[in-house]
Amino acid sequence: MKPFSLDHLSETEFEEFSYDLLTELGFVNVTWRKGTGLKSSTPDRGRDVECQLKISDIDGSIFLEKWFVQCKHYKRGVPATELQGILTWAKAENPDKVLIIASNFLSNPAKDFLKDYKSNNKPSFKIKVWERPDLEKLTLSKSRLLRKYNIVGEHSYLAILHNAHILYMKSIQINSLQYLFDTLDKLDPKKRDEILGFTYHEIIQPRYRKPIPGKKELLKELLIDEVTYDAFKKTCYRIINSNLISTISLISLIVNLTLQYLINIGDKTSVDEFIQKQKRFLEFIEEEGVYNGSRNAMRQSIKERIATTPERTQHNYEIYEYFCENVVSALLLEDIFSKLKPSSPFYYTI
Repeated sequence: MKPFSLDHLSETEFEEFSYDLLTELGFVNVTWRKGTGLKSSTPDRGRDVECQLKISDIDGSIFLEKWFVQCKHYKRGVPATELQGILTWAKAENPDKVLIIASNFLSNPAKDFLKDYKSNNKPSFKIKVWERPDLEKLTLSKSRLLRKYNIVGEHSYLAILHNAHILYMKSIQINSLQYLFDTLDKLDPKKRDEILGFTYHEIIQPRYRKPIPGKKELLKELLIDEVTYDAFKKTCYRIINSNLISTISLISLIVNLTLQYLINIGDKTSVDEFIQKQKRFLEFIEEEGVYNGSRNAMRQSIKERIATTPERTQHNYEIYEYFCENVVSALLLEDIFSKLKPSSPFYYTI
């Protein structure tokens, strides 16, 4: 897994990265004031980027905040002398905010300088600093940006895999079905059903009746078989007792299937790609007039999906972490061999 780093970028590339990041974050009227793409080109009067941010007031009115941005690409701490230019120009032009983006960190003298400057000058503008940890968080869902600048490699989702997930994939874990269910029994029932809902269906393989013609029915209303945690447990024991699959294989199937499903719906690193796909689909149905009668309902549904994607994905990732911390981690700790008797066929396999 490639660690987050911007050290491989040139000064100009880092400014371009900052420009793209601000655009991705929703800033408007973003202007890169370097003038040219040449390394020798200098920023205009102390700031590298000038942009605006739309702010919604409590009464719904919109106004624009003016930001001056200076980009500092240092492998070591940014010295205090490098911050004076943008502050001097900000004092002259009075923006709403001054943002200093550091590819790594500000030096301690630079941080002390900013603290003293705020205390002694009491500027009308606010001063913000984004250092490497901030940039890592802000770019987490910007997979196209990360790939463009080769920051975390092709598969950015690897950076958010839980350690227990990685260890489980690495090993051939041997667990007992009773231990798995003892662990699952301890989970919050609502969270457990949310985590295992997809796996319930894959293991139980429920039957569905045919829908009644002319009647709108939800898919769950067509279920013939029960799809619950208890039904899931009974099905698992029935599978083992019928010798259709080994216990090791069944538990591995359950855990890996659940992990794959959860990291797929909780992949915070591809939120922007999903939103772009939904926007393209929205444009398609509006241009082509797809599903004439229900187009408005479909359009509204897609808009709601786009608006809720970041929050929904974050929730799904938290559920993924909950499963890793409370189930997968526990499975990694089970010492099944200490429970075996010499008469067990497993006893002589280690």
